[in-house]
Amino acid sequence: MKTPSTRREFLAQVGQGMMVASIGYEVATGLGLSPAAAAEAPNALAFGDLEPLVCLMQETAADQLLPKLADRLRSGTPLRDLVRAGVLANARTFGGEDYIGFHTMMAMSPAWHMSQELSGGEQALPVFKVLYRNTNNIQSQGGRKHEVLHPVTAEPLPAGAVAGEAVRDAVRRKDMKGAEAMLATLAAQSAEDAFNAVLYAVHDDDEVHRVVMPYRAWDLLNLVGKEQAHTMLRQSIHYCIDSQGWNRHSQYGEPSQLLPKLLDEHKLMGRDPGTRKADDAWVDKLSRTFFESSPEQAAAAAAA
Repeated sequence: MKTPSTRREFLAQVGQGMMVASIGYEVATGLGLSPAAAAEAPNALAFGDLEPLVCLMQETAADQLLPKLADRLRSGTPLRDLVRAGVLANARTFGGEDYIGFHTMMAMSPAWHMSQELSGGEQALPVFKVLYRNTNNIQSQGGRKHEVLHPVTAEPLPAGAVAGEAVRDAVRRKDMKGAEAMLATLAAQSAEDAFNAVLYAVHDDDEVHRVVMPYRAWDLLNLVGKEQAHTMLRQSIHYCIDSQGWNRHSQYGEPSQLLPKLLDEHKLMGRDPGTRKADDAWVDKLSRTFFESSPEQAAAAAAA
């Protein structure tokens, strides 16, 4: 949207923006209002060419979504773009803080890969199922009015700090702004740097969603692009900070101490993977160890 040059133009743009905000993206587009108005909401993330599709996922009533998606496919929109838009709509809305939300995010990549095993009209079925659940939950949470993720200004890491330790320490302090700002700096350097830094905070506990979330987010970069690394990985920052008060271990206790100790003791850091093949007897023995041992014994057996 161009910068207004007159008072009349300025007031017209303000009025247009207020109308889009009040009636929603889909209705506004149907009335011929500029799609850019929805993307330029104050303090909102925007996703370039995908923004109209992302807004579609957020603003459409769930019972109207699938016909609209089918129309998009018939008009030439690639199925891959629908998945990408769903991923980004999910991240912007929930930011890793909603149970159904992050489970839906984790289902996006499997749904896409399932679609690639199908042909014809059946290809869209697994994708549509997940996108319906995504939009249904977005709508139940109030749509765009309650987005969790907003733009973040990158900030440098403390002088001499190890990147992952600095992010982890900010998470431990529940310093959301600081952790996300440092992660933004790392993501600007490389997606890999941001991912590795997030893992320092993830390793503080062994709760399953905490562990799985960054790997699912990383996998989805194959769809949305590594330029979205900060958007995708900061969901783990939100989850880790939210979970600080209810994890079942004493704060920064067993996992954050035991696992690094075992990695050092068995010299696993930097070691090349082994070449030994696991036969049935070995798999059976290790499985029984996991079932019958204490967590400490099982972790030691796995490290060995």
